[in-house]
Amino acid sequence: NGLKSIENFSDNKKRSVLFQALREYYRPKLFELLEKSQVKDNGSLYELALDNVAEYGWLQGLQAVQKRIIPKFFKTLLENIPVSSDTSGKPVQPKVEASVLVNDQSCMFGQDTQILWKFSGIGKPRVTWLFNGQPLSTNDRLRVTETDDGTSILSIRQTELGDQGVYTARATNVFGEAEAQTALKIDYIKPFINANLNTALKVTKGEILTLEVVASGTPKPHVVWMRDNDKIVPDDRIQVTTPTSDDGKCTLTILNVQPEDQGEYSVMISNVGGSLQSDKCKVIVSKSPMFIVKPTTQKVRQGETAVFVSNVDGYPTPIVTWLLNGKLLTEKEGIEVQFYATTDQAKLSIQNVDLEQHAGSITCRVENEYGEQEETVRFDILVAPKITEDLPKQQEIVSGRDIALKVVGQGSPRPSPQ
Repeated sequence: NGLKSIENFSDNKKRSVLFQALREYYRPKLFELLEKSQVKDNGSLYELALDNVAEYGWLQGLQAVQKRIIPKFFKTLLENIPVSSDTSGKPVQPKVEASVLVNDQSCMFGQDTQILWKFSGIGKPRVTWLFNGQPLSTNDRLRVTETDDGTSILSIRQTELGDQGVYTARATNVFGEAEAQTALKIDYIKPFINANLNTALKVTKGEILTLEVVASGTPKPHVVWMRDNDKIVPDDRIQVTTPTSDDGKCTLTILNVQPEDQGEYSVMISNVGGSLQSDKCKVIVSKSPMFIVKPTTQKVRQGETAVFVSNVDGYPTPIVTWLLNGKLLTEKEGIEVQFYATTDQAKLSIQNVDLEQHAGSITCRVENEYGEQEETVRFDILVAPKITEDLPKQQEIVSGRDIALKVVGQGSPRPSPQ
């Protein structure tokens, strides 16, 4: 059985005597075995083998010199080892050191996992791994390591759905092979909405709209935002953020909201476990009326055309009305009221203006359901001076007395005599 199996020796001298005795005991049997197995004595191989067998016994001793023996000869060598207490019952071909050769294992998507099998055998088995019957390619995410006791470990980092399947560990040596299998299942969590959309939301035209839901699921859900059941495509004005593992927030941000952004919004979240749609949020775009360009005071010559212009904003589109000296102006002969929806421009035209009919003030009023504004400006009509009562052609006066001469004139603005 070798020196290591002999106990109760306490001093070096006794150990040395025993070791030499064992060498002489094993020498004839070992040399005969090596020759029978066609192992050549290269570089004192026989003596080295003898030292090891004397120290450890047949199996361990011969394994110590295995690398220097041609594999096919080593197989023959092991087959011819004399049966003794240190060889009986010990495996030669690979063996799985487990009660079962097949097992099931599960792992949550995205987590790390390990599959390990322990093998024994003489000589030490070489372990290869297969995935669904095909050789497994290792990389930075899939690594195979081995421990001194014959355990082969397959480490999978950040598992993916494609990692699900059957992994086979195959151990081989010169005497045969053994296999063990693990069926790996990747678990997932169906999408779930933790915080839903509001049912309705009002936003002011030109401002920022932000919608948010909080969703969870493993793997991380895929998110699609929709307006009126049409998929929203992000651009410079429309921004979408996907959920993270930290907070699970999914947000839709629309910059400079416009009337066309009005509608029913929802979000669809999905992963391999299924899909789920959020509640719908009705977004109403509004804006109280305001002047972008205000009307200005006009000075127009008598008989010409006066034009007042303003640009307005608001949603719904404001109603524009014009007033002359506080009285509503309606379209009639000589008066034209226009509104250009594409430019939000309101325009009032008064033809053949007359001092008596039109001079005074013009008011532009804009209103919708969210409010109103108005702007009042002067409307001056220019009339050239006109003498309506002239000086007498001649007049008699008395020397030394005062005289008064009278001239009556009209015009706008009021003429000043000189």
